This record gives sequence, C-alpha cells and structure tokens, in this order.
Amino acid sequence: MTRALAPFVIALAACRPPARSAPPDRPSDPVVLQDTRAIDVPPFVARQRVTARYGDRSHTFDAVLQLAGGRLTMLGLSPFGTKAFVLTQTGTDVHFETFVSLDLPFPPERILFDVHRALFWNARDGTVTADGRRRRVTPAFTIVERLDGRRVTTRTFLDRAGHTLAIVRFSPPIRPGEIPRRVEIAAPPYGYDLRIDTIETHPLGGAPAGGTG
Repeated sequence: MTRALAPFVIALAACRPPARSAPPDRPSDPVVLQDTRAIDVPPFVARQRVTARYGDRSHTFDAVLQLAGGRLTMLGLSPFGTKAFVLTQTGTDVHFETFVSLDLPFPPERILFDVHRALFWNARDGTVTADGRRRRVTPAFTIVERLDGRRVTTRTFLDRAGHTLAIVRFSPPIRPGEIPRRVEIAAPPYGYDLRIDTIETHPLGGAPAGGTG
C-alpha cells in the first residue's frame, strides 16, 4: 500500500543504481498530495509487504500504513521488525524521521505521492469514455481508469501531453476507497516498479476525514 500505498524508502534506497543524470525528456510529474484532513477514505491500519525493483535490483521489506485523525503515517520496518523510518503527513505538511542510515533516491513527498495515487486519487467523478474507461482531468494530471463493472482494474496517470507518469494495477479489482490486496505501480519516468501486498488490514472506526463515507 505504499511510495502506494506503501512505504518503500528502504527498498528504493537499497535498489538504487549508480547515480546518473536524469533523462532530459522525462515528463513533468509534479507531486500533488491531497489534504489528509479531507481524504474520503475510512480510517484504517494495514500491514504490508513491499517489493521494489529499480533496474536489475530488488528488495522486500514490511511496513505499516495508517490513516487516522486526519494523519497519514507510514512506518517502515527493518528485517528485525524494528523501526527503520516514520513518514507522516498531516494536512499537507510532511515529516520524515529515520532510525537507520538511508540514502533516499527521491524526496519523502514523492514516496507519499505513490500512496496517494494508489489509494486516494481516482477518477470516480470523471466521465466515462466511449471505450468504457473513466477519465478525470485535474490541473496537474489526467487519471484514466479501466473498469470491470464498478471496480477499477488499472489506474493510469498522464501528463498534459499524454505521456504516462504512472500505471497502478489492482488485483483483484477494487472500488475507490478500498484497500487493495495487491497493488503494482510502474513509474516509467523514474524506472522503478513496486508490488505491495496487504497482509492484513483493520478498520479503525469513524467516518472518512472528508465526512462523506
């Protein structure tokens, strides 16, 4: 659930290839975080297993993701089950604390952005196109969802020129607001792939921060 739901700071740091210049034609992929005090998802806590692939490297670790009280918290665990890092977002403010030595390949905000793309951003209020896909245009990007009935199988983020910024795949398909059992995120501009398996999830009670349920 993890950088989708999911905290994958350790994974990406471990998988990071030798430093190299960014591709000059990389599409613009601005980080846009929703205000956690207005997210329309019921409070929950979930334990996940995150596998990150960057080039020919891969790394797997466990993490805990929680949304409660208008705050989103990601806790990354070491192989010994101890705290490796804590990443929190309250409103639009982000705070990162690490308990081990980490060389982050991306800013913490971008890690949270993948969580938002997997769990919070959606095309629910968009229009259905002739080919049966749901499309929503925001000021920063366009969201296109492939549907199976009322459930989402794939969520794609595009820039204004139509370049793919991220592809999010759900297995099995989900309704917006549900916590996926498995989510896979591909970010072509950055060359990484994530797989986040939710081991267990628990509702915490209370209404969504957005207040609409």
